[in-house]
Amino acid sequence: MGMNAIELRQKNAALYDQMKVITDKASAEKRSLNADERPKWDAMWTEFEQNRKTIDTEERMEEAAKTLETRSEGPKGGKKAEPGQDPVPEKRSKYATEEYRAAFFDYIRSGNTDKLREMRAQTEGTGSQGGVLVPVTLDKKIINLLSELNVVRAASTVIVTENQEDIPVVGSHGSAGWTAEGGATVESDEAFGKVSLKANKADTMILISEELLSDSVFDLEAYLAGEFARRFSVIEEAAFISGDGVGKPNGILTTSTIKNSSTTAASNAIAADDIKNMFFSLAPQYRKNASWLLSDSVIKLIAMIKDSYGQYMWTPGLSNGQEDKLLGRPVMLSSSAPVFAAGAPAGVFGDFSYYWIADRGMPVFQRLNERYAELGQVGFRAYKRVDGAVTNPNAFSLFKIKA
Repeated sequence: MGMNAIELRQKNAALYDQMKVITDKASAEKRSLNADERPKWDAMWTEFEQNRKTIDTEERMEEAAKTLETRSEGPKGGKKAEPGQDPVPEKRSKYATEEYRAAFFDYIRSGNTDKLREMRAQTEGTGSQGGVLVPVTLDKKIINLLSELNVVRAASTVIVTENQEDIPVVGSHGSAGWTAEGGATVESDEAFGKVSLKANKADTMILISEELLSDSVFDLEAYLAGEFARRFSVIEEAAFISGDGVGKPNGILTTSTIKNSSTTAASNAIAADDIKNMFFSLAPQYRKNASWLLSDSVIKLIAMIKDSYGQYMWTPGLSNGQEDKLLGRPVMLSSSAPVFAAGAPAGVFGDFSYYWIADRGMPVFQRLNERYAELGQVGFRAYKRVDGAVTNPNAFSLFKIKA
């Protein structure tokens, strides 16, 4: 029987102490890890990371289970969508009824469209393709799970909209000046621009056996919410980080307007000064709410780096509820963040509330009755429309590796 999350955290605390013993010895002797120490340290780090991933998976599953047990519609009002909230209730009310939910799942389980045909307004222009909007209860579960699984989405500003959103942004600020008594005020205008949030379609399909669909014990709603959210979260997070904006969101790393950056002194290593330079490359007003977005491979390189006072710059979250931190700011780990490579970005440091995600309407489901009939299975296609963009390029700084 495997260890639970508490035991794994205790194991990781012990491993971290052992790794520090090795690096402290090398640091005291002003040298790198030798041929005997390096494989030991690497083996402990591998175990440490595997334990952490297991802990993360367990805790996310627990949070997801809590989410799936919650049927509350949450507070109303406002346009920004916090997890569990419905920012446009007046446009979704017809999808929030128990009648619609029952008709939807009757359609999903049996393919019966009679009840849905009685609700002609429920197809949002996709009737010719057989698409059906999900009920609000399922939509909220998917949104909550997306936030649990997707670190960028969880840290960003999320809005729900029915139309393309053009967000006004300030390209440059004006300034004030000293004016003599009776003198004319010097004009100093703001330079405005805009960021357009469109509707990029992400879709996927799963197969469910006819036996499972007819089994009333099978929690179809929980399965659909969990599986579709997991799939959408993977492609979304990759796009939010490095999407090229062609049929997908514009990613933070590929936003050309971001001017802040810091480059390492060496092409094959990261030093303490590199991390400090990166931290201070961001203006103070953004640093106070900033987070690091890094991959496991980059964290491994900086995990045992000390500052000039002999203190470790990275501190892992070894207790429940604690975050990993680098120079006192939270670290978000993502498998979609870039790996260490000369001449390329290795991560980003910034205030992610200035990355805006626009969910266009609700996910659409389509039941494919005939395509997999000979296999005794039914296909379910789901798609959702989403976009993302940096609304303030000054709020981010790219961590680059020397070419």
